[in-house]
Amino acid sequence: MRSKHCRKCQKCIATFDHHCPWLGTCIGEKNKAWFYFYLWAQLILLGQLEYLAVRMIVEERYLWVGYLMAIVAGLFIVFVLNLLGFHSYLIAVNITTWEQLSWNKITYLNNWKRSFGSPFGLGFKENLKLVFK
Repeated sequence: MRSKHCRKCQKCIATFDHHCPWLGTCIGEKNKAWFYFYLWAQLILLGQLEYLAVRMIVEERYLWVGYLMAIVAGLFIVFVLNLLGFHSYLIAVNITTWEQLSWNKITYLNNWKRSFGSPFGLGFKENLKLVFK
């Protein structure tokens, strides 16, 4: 029921979440946990870049490069943190990005009130088990 055909991949994806332009593939049932770990890895790498940028500024080495790196890394950290928070919420309530953004267009969600939450929610622990099995 939650499968969707991706126009970009030309494949049917089980529990379709979204097509990721950075990875060039769809995120769904089989790789959602890996996508989540990817976001954490990106955050860690960006944190290291921010640390190096601040260190360059403090040591007054290549000062303009340090400031530029700090600004760019900071912006990307905010972006990835937002993605991580959003996907943490989606995993916790067992809903996909596609379902969240297209609720009124999806036939199996049309008659389900948003205030009830996801019709697929099984509780926090069980929802986590579904993704990180």
